[in-house]
Amino acid sequence: MNSQKQFIEIFKDSFNDFYDALEKNLFQIVDIDIISKQQITEDLIEIIRGDVTALIKGDPAARRNRRTNDYSIDDEGQDKIETDDIKYVLNSYRSLNSVIMYRVAHLIYNYCDSLKSTDLDQENKDEVKLFLQAQARKLSDSTKSYTGVEIHPNAKVGKRFVIDHGYGTLIGETCEIGNDCYILQGVTLGAKGIMKNDTGRRHPKLGNKVEIAGFARVFGPISIGDETKIYGFAVIDRDIPPKREVSIVNQLQLVLPKSNPVSIYGLFPKYDGIEIIGRNLDFCSNIQLLNSEGIHVDSCPVTTYIKGDSIFLRINNIESIIEDPKIKNYILSIELKEGNVLLENSAGWIDYIKLNIEKNEK
Repeated sequence: MNSQKQFIEIFKDSFNDFYDALEKNLFQIVDIDIISKQQITEDLIEIIRGDVTALIKGDPAARRNRRTNDYSIDDEGQDKIETDDIKYVLNSYRSLNSVIMYRVAHLIYNYCDSLKSTDLDQENKDEVKLFLQAQARKLSDSTKSYTGVEIHPNAKVGKRFVIDHGYGTLIGETCEIGNDCYILQGVTLGAKGIMKNDTGRRHPKLGNKVEIAGFARVFGPISIGDETKIYGFAVIDRDIPPKREVSIVNQLQLVLPKSNPVSIYGLFPKYDGIEIIGRNLDFCSNIQLLNSEGIHVDSCPVTTYIKGDSIFLRINNIESIIEDPKIKNYILSIELKEGNVLLENSAGWIDYIKLNIEKNEK
């Protein structure tokens, strides 16, 4: 695919809903001359072209024959994308559909703001604006029903935006998203409150090249810096500086005997050990630290302090195993009256301890 003209030809054949939405929700309502209609359409398609290109480059499954990220450059200085790949994603990716129809709804929602004072008198302008915003909301809601993705038409989204998979993703009204951002399914960019939120900006602002993995939730009028990666299931309600990676420190997996009275609700790393929160923890005894191969770590005995619904485990001599690759993921073995409990931490514990040790040294 070598030019905008070629892309428009493919787009016309593959995505009639785009033209229908513009015609019914804008061109039939507002008196716009033919040249302006053509310019509005071509400008919007050029933005969508960037979205399509970013999706194909970012998702290997969207590339039918290519298995590399190396692209030649066309005469316009853009990456050459295979025609078959463009047709494929336009005809099959509902997540792309959600982005395209958001672009249309956003244009319609904000169209009156681009008019000159001489185009319409204020009373008519206000009336038309209210009607167009209602049309944009209807278009947004019908797109949500079809794609499972909800993007408020007033949200501000930069160029080359990708929603991949997408089902369950929500982007609120006052969200601002920079260029080259990539978002997966189940992501919420929402307000911090449930109802009676403050007026003004109440949703997150993402910088450029921000990536958000599945089921992450970002709440409130906070800012996420450029080139930040937010991993799955993270919950964020404070500013994140640029070039950071945000992930859940602890993801707990329990292996319990069926007749076990002990309930374990959570596990939290601390500077020199681990705290376990649960119920009936006085049934626990002989807690040992195992490496990721299930072998007892003799060099780091565990001292146990049980108090009510929590156990604090002081890991003695923790500095000696900081660099041990076999402790990257740990297992705690806890003896019970009937069988054992294994607590498996999937990632991050040693990095967390190491970070705290470095902070203490400073």
